[in-house]
Amino acid sequence: METQIQIPRDDEGYVRRQCPQCEREFKILIQDVDEDTPTQSLALHCPYCGRPSPPDQFWTNEQVESIQAEAGQLMLGDLKRRGFDVSINPPPPPLVEPNDMTAVASPCHPDEPVKISEIWDGPIYCSTCGQAFTV
Repeated sequence: METQIQIPRDDEGYVRRQCPQCEREFKILIQDVDEDTPTQSLALHCPYCGRPSPPDQFWTNEQVESIQAEAGQLMLGDLKRRGFDVSINPPPPPLVEPNDMTAVASPCHPDEPVKISEIWDGPIYCSTCGQAFTV
């Protein structure tokens, strides 16, 4: 069985992420890609601490909880169809992505902007290559 779980975007197409190192939240712009466009890079750099990690390590705690709950609901439905009498806790409310944070673009990769906290006053690191810059 294969299914897709939708992670919400804000009104500008940004998706919330959380650094596995410093645990700060930021947003990346998710652009629709065609088949000729390479998929995600091997590493994503946190715009706050600059440390790289694989892109699949940047889920927020809320996103992980939502994904796990949705997977549990799918498994529950499958078990019930097979005649098992099982139940699990109700799923959390659906994720909603607010229109918060400030968009910034690095000089080295201006076509890959991120959104960061409005109160951040430290250096910003390019999410693609990790190069530091200021706004």
